[in-house]
Amino acid sequence: MLRRLPLWTAWMVVAGAASIAGAWGAHGHRIVTRLALDGLGPDLPAWLHDTPVVERIAEQSNEPDRWRNTKRVAIGHEANPEHYIDVDDLDPLGLTLAGLPEFRYDYMKAMVRARLEHPERHPAYNPEKDADHVKEWPGFLPYAIAEHFAKLQSSFNTLRILE
Repeated sequence: MLRRLPLWTAWMVVAGAASIAGAWGAHGHRIVTRLALDGLGPDLPAWLHDTPVVERIAEQSNEPDRWRNTKRVAIGHEANPEHYIDVDDLDPLGLTLAGLPEFRYDYMKAMVRARLEHPERHPAYNPEKDADHVKEWPGFLPYAIAEHFAKLQSSFNTLRILE
């Protein structure tokens, strides 16, 4: 995780500025997606610059938010923590954003260990007030970004092989 800190920092600045500007929602996702596609290098397939493809990708960039808005408990449980990380909630766990473990399950182990070793640092959790069971942990955004980025890299590798 430390190796990617400048990328994470840049992403957090962009995400923070966009949320302050009210850029999220369907319109904001489309704008960010179009900007990302406009910034692609020449080594990627030319069809990624075709207007119909760009419009389709921009529209599909909203799909995770559409899932989240269906208010299904299973979707909320999986998708909501992928959309945030409450940095203030890391401190009682002995974690910092800059010092997060590289892998998601190492992060989970560190959080569980901290709660077992220092229960006095953590407020009581009431699952009855948390239908999706997502408020117990600080969130998993950095891991969701890294994992989806790796999947995207894999897909582009497959595309290069097929071409």
